[in-house]
Amino acid sequence: MGQYYVVVNIDKKEYMEAESGVKLMEWSYNRNSLILNLIKKLANEWKNDRVFVVGDYALSKDRIDEENGITKKDYDYETLKKIEKELGIYDKKDGKYNETLYNFADKNFKKINLERLEDEEYKYIYNHNKKEFINLEHCPLAWLYKEKNNYVQVKISPISLLLALGNGMGGGDYWGNNCNMVGKYIDDVQNIEITKEPLKVDYEEFRPEFYEDDYVPYTEISNEIKIQKEKEKLTKIIVDFIMKYDNKNFKDNYKDKQNAISRTDFSLDYEPDRKVQELLNIVKSNNNTEVEEKSNNIIEQINDYKLQKVVRSNKSKSDIEFMNENNEDKYINETYKRIFSQLKLKNIEHLTTNNRETIILFESKEEIHIYTKNQNEIKDYIENTRIVQTMSREQKEVVKYTEIPERIAKNQKNQDLFYYEYRENDNQKTIEKGVWVDFAGTLVTNKDILDNKEHMNRSELFNNPKILMLDDSDIEDKVRQEMEEKTNDEENEYEECD
Repeated sequence: MGQYYVVVNIDKKEYMEAESGVKLMEWSYNRNSLILNLIKKLANEWKNDRVFVVGDYALSKDRIDEENGITKKDYDYETLKKIEKELGIYDKKDGKYNETLYNFADKNFKKINLERLEDEEYKYIYNHNKKEFINLEHCPLAWLYKEKNNYVQVKISPISLLLALGNGMGGGDYWGNNCNMVGKYIDDVQNIEITKEPLKVDYEEFRPEFYEDDYVPYTEISNEIKIQKEKEKLTKIIVDFIMKYDNKNFKDNYKDKQNAISRTDFSLDYEPDRKVQELLNIVKSNNNTEVEEKSNNIIEQINDYKLQKVVRSNKSKSDIEFMNENNEDKYINETYKRIFSQLKLKNIEHLTTNNRETIILFESKEEIHIYTKNQNEIKDYIENTRIVQTMSREQKEVVKYTEIPERIAKNQKNQDLFYYEYRENDNQKTIEKGVWVDFAGTLVTNKDILDNKEHMNRSELFNNPKILMLDDSDIEDKVRQEMEEKTNDEENEYEECD
């Protein structure tokens, strides 16, 4: 279930809550009224007070776990236990704290009404304990919205996450990038100073880099706005095309043009492939060359928009990962790997980068060489990705296989592979399923080679110019290893955010 949050001042016995959307990630944004009030309070009358963002599941006894003799305490256990003891939230019968700070504050503290604040006056958060500061203008972009023909920047506000108690216990909590930093300032809150102008102190800048979806650092926001403007134009082109040429499939969904524009704008970010399929269906129903040409042009624009978003996001992730490293070739290589993986470019077997030259080896054994001027040259990443994407589309479909001279029992089959039996008659082998007469062995592949066909002559398969067959006798071991690595990666990712 969802966890609700309030802002609690322990020392002044006051609390505030959001006017609507009370889950942590429903209001932890720079434009939200509760955030603006929290920052103003911390800068003024709540300065040096113990102020926390408290979830209604945050209870010390639920933030400690013992398993196999090992005690694990959540990041906020000690803070919660100390406050619960101080406030007398204690059940003498079982010796535990059974009422949450959230409920206690609601019943015993004074509720402070939110002021009508619209402008973000305060720009800097100083932590005098850690000798560091946050520039609120340097937070990643969460999303943009349009107001009076101008794009307004919405960002996750770090202050509510850095002071949160109970994160990770309910829906609406923060699970995004750097979730292990949630609650980092709960022990420093009395030594936090929030200002409108920078202080003359020799502190290091701290960037928590909280984001949930695509990573858009503050340095790329101006470019993101340009891309959004291009997307606006593309969205209108798509809607006009569909309204003009769709005869039956989607026409009813586009009667309200403004609603259609809004939905199309959303789909370009979250389901662009579905929008492409919609256009292809319209072309099929029209069977007209002009319509097909216009559709292909629009599809190319959709794919290019998707490519730019993916390239910029993954390059920005590399900026974080390699912030303290000087290996430029490693940076470039890993960035391309991320980009190609997210775009699902097919049949790329290996990437190597040396002196900023990256060699891409396809499974078909074709090679392509791309050059990146330096690790920060975003134009090179975009243009090179276009080149590799085009090359990838032209690749033959690579099928890896191995032949086994026996029948494979159902419980021994790997669900990620495809199994076909050979029928041998007059020295001719036919590939099909469910062979019992003239059985000659099993063909194991990584792709569905029969598709909708009932059978295929062996020579038809291996002499097909559209399919390149590569013998791979270790295919089962490789697939098993990949599955184990994926499982380990998922477990490690879960542990990092636990």
